[in-house]
Amino acid sequence: MVPSTRSRMITFTHTLTLAPAQLALLEPVAARYGAAISGAVPDAGSPVQVTINLKGDAPGAVPASNHAEFLRTAARLSVAVQEALRAWLPYLWFADAARFGDFDLAATVVNYAALRPFTPKTKASYVFDVMDSDTPRAVTFSLERNLPAKLGVIEPMLRALGFEPAVNFAPRRAERLIATFKRKPQLLYSLFVAERELVEQYLGRRDAKLIGRRLRRLFAAKDFSILEPLLALEVARALGGNISAEIAISAENSATPAALSAHDNQSVSPADAAPLSAVVTHLDLRRRGGPEACA
Repeated sequence: MVPSTRSRMITFTHTLTLAPAQLALLEPVAARYGAAISGAVPDAGSPVQVTINLKGDAPGAVPASNHAEFLRTAARLSVAVQEALRAWLPYLWFADAARFGDFDLAATVVNYAALRPFTPKTKASYVFDVMDSDTPRAVTFSLERNLPAKLGVIEPMLRALGFEPAVNFAPRRAERLIATFKRKPQLLYSLFVAERELVEQYLGRRDAKLIGRRLRRLFAAKDFSILEPLLALEVARALGGNISAEIAISAENSATPAALSAHDNQSVSPADAAPLSAVVTHLDLRRRGGPEACA
């Protein structure tokens, strides 16, 4: 999962065990890369192992900030990072279905996935600005338009998993999830802050060596290597490169039930497991001092 300096190619491999119903979480990731999926779900009641392989060029140079193409390039890069995180965060987070039990945190992740990425129009901001008084209105408007469709996938998945509070994530309950944002905006805003710092670093506005540190801020993870090559691939594609993707599904006989913690799942490597449990630490700002933690 480390860029190859010899071939200037980046490879990214991630393996995770899911219940068959949780394969709905995979759909946004597969759709993002137009990935061919091999294998089949062996048994409706048996966990499956999902392996995602991505390969592409290493990122090229970003135009200088005074170049005519800078803003257009920056907008593509920013949207690519935002879209990638929106596809991957729910996939990683909800691999442990028990996380739906904390409604506020689960609602934040679902809201984040449903939220349309911010499209930069000036050099002033590349993602949603937590200090902009118009941000709550823009976020609410986007969620009102897009959240019901996202819940239309989440609720059936939870019912198939036998999750009792599935009704809390029904499309008709979208307003309740939006109310979580209005009541605790700092949860979603913490993700906006991490997005901004990542984008600014890829644009060369901050030391590139800090990218890993920002990934730790997003996932509070000690081992952040899992997403660094993924985001590098996304940046490269935004700059004109390509990503080839393959997804393989196979039986996982040694896995325990669906609501599985990554630390207990021996099919997940430590590097892959780190973001799964660590996102809790980042999002649970009740342990981190409340809204000021977003600053």
